[in-house]
Amino acid sequence: MKRQTYYYLVLVLITLFVHSCKESIEEIFLLPESSTVLFENSEKQNKLISFETNASIVSATVPASDAEWCSVEIEEKTLRISVAQNPSLESRSTVVRLSADDKIDATIEVTQPGRVKSSTKRFNSFVIPASINNIKNDIVGVVDNYMFTITLRTTDWIPNVKSLTANFDAVGTVYVADKIQESGQTPNSFLNELTYTVVAEDGTSVNYKVIGKGPMFTGLPVISVDIEGGLEVIEKTVKLPSTLNLVNTGNENWEKSNASISIRGRGNSTWSMPKKPYRIDFPSKTSMFGLPAAKKWVLLANYQDPTLLMNDIAFELGNRFGLQYNHSSIHVELFINGTYRGNYQLTEQNEIGEGRVNVDKNNGFLVELDQYYDEDYKFRSNYLNLPVMVIGPDLESEVGMTYIKEAFQAFENSLFESSFPNESFTQYCDIKSLIDYMLINEIVRNQELFHPKSTFCYKDVGSPIKWGPLWDFDWAFGYNESNKYFVKKDLLFYRGNSNTMTGSKFFNRFMEVPEFRKQYVARWKEMKPQVADIVNYIDDKSTKLTKSQQENFKIATAKPVTMNASYQELIEQMKTWLTERIAFLDQQFASF
Repeated sequence: MKRQTYYYLVLVLITLFVHSCKESIEEIFLLPESSTVLFENSEKQNKLISFETNASIVSATVPASDAEWCSVEIEEKTLRISVAQNPSLESRSTVVRLSADDKIDATIEVTQPGRVKSSTKRFNSFVIPASINNIKNDIVGVVDNYMFTITLRTTDWIPNVKSLTANFDAVGTVYVADKIQESGQTPNSFLNELTYTVVAEDGTSVNYKVIGKGPMFTGLPVISVDIEGGLEVIEKTVKLPSTLNLVNTGNENWEKSNASISIRGRGNSTWSMPKKPYRIDFPSKTSMFGLPAAKKWVLLANYQDPTLLMNDIAFELGNRFGLQYNHSSIHVELFINGTYRGNYQLTEQNEIGEGRVNVDKNNGFLVELDQYYDEDYKFRSNYLNLPVMVIGPDLESEVGMTYIKEAFQAFENSLFESSFPNESFTQYCDIKSLIDYMLINEIVRNQELFHPKSTFCYKDVGSPIKWGPLWDFDWAFGYNESNKYFVKKDLLFYRGNSNTMTGSKFFNRFMEVPEFRKQYVARWKEMKPQVADIVNYIDDKSTKLTKSQQENFKIATAKPVTMNASYQELIEQMKTWLTERIAFLDQQFASF
């Protein structure tokens, strides 16, 4: 009985052991719901993947090389697979490895696409820093991402305006033409029109127009004069050693870098005005803007003139009438010692010489009739007491002036012969140049001739006295002698004029001669179409000065009392006055 019980217990134990072994060798399983995970885009995100398992311990890992962008967490029987934003255009993949009780593995391939090529293209900031451009101040650009412009504003002289380097922050690749731009590295010329192109990753692009505002960017040539020691020009007789730079001439051969010059004041009444006129002298004959080389050049301030064009227009009439010697007219922006001084008119000095009044220096002459009477060598005529000043040649004594006095006095004598009015004065005076000179001054109503002031004539060997060059028209164009232009309309020169001023007596003397009046009117009729066309010249020139006049009249010392309307309104007044004057002269000359 005991033995039977013993065998029964052994059988039970064997049965339990076998059952236990069967359970211990049951298969472990690990079943994720998917073996691949594909994210929809490149943004930061996560996905939940469930799994089934009979294991008691499950772990998940990502290769160390991909751990910066992909991570995995287990929450009960769910995997949370997270990815960071993919900054690349390329897709990226990794494998999440699952392990159950360290006995079985499963893998999930994770793929995240690259980002879509961006269509964004813009400037965030734009500046031309002083530190890397050797300029006085930073030029901070105002970026307009709606109008696609970059506006730069400065009143500083920029010596290296043709090679400035910008610092910028942009979304996209930046080009000028087909050249890639590197912030803080790539120089460009900002003198003329400049366009930056920003290209997005998807290939679309946008053009940003650079708008320069300030005297460096008006489209006119720019002259900078630096005076030794930073001195200011306060006298007309003292020449101050200086250096001159000239840019934006339209011709690189005309530009100048650190040219040695001297500068001084000039003018009579104009020197007393707030905006000063200047004369510059080169040490040797030098061409400016391709004009004949000479040492002396003039910078007219045109302070009193609210159009900045009155001298220019008169000179253009001189060109159209074909005066033998006539002034050029080149508008420039002027800086002195780095400070903007305004719009100036560069032209030739009145003197004898090649490219100027080119008469014989020994037996010819150039004189100016001017009541200021302030040259070293001068005389007054016998009949009218005309103030005659010798401009050239350079004289060493009064004796050297004898032939000039004799020639001029013979001319005046012919106007006061007992048989006058007659034509004997034509032996001494070129009638064509006189008629042209008087007509031009009549057209613009230049009352300076009444004094007379700034009235030039010249004589060459074997030639009669001729008239010109034209000069000084700030008392023309209907000036009321106080604060307004385009007011006066009366005739200057006519038979029977009772004006007692010296110059008026002199020029109106010729109107007593019938043949002179006949030729005078005939010349007017011949030239009238070209005179009438001057309004088109005014339109063209005023358009070119649009930006410059804005900068000029921002300077307190450059804005005259005659600036009593907008610039464009004054231009229209000028054109109207000239058009009406042409009709008026037609009417007056009909009765000559």
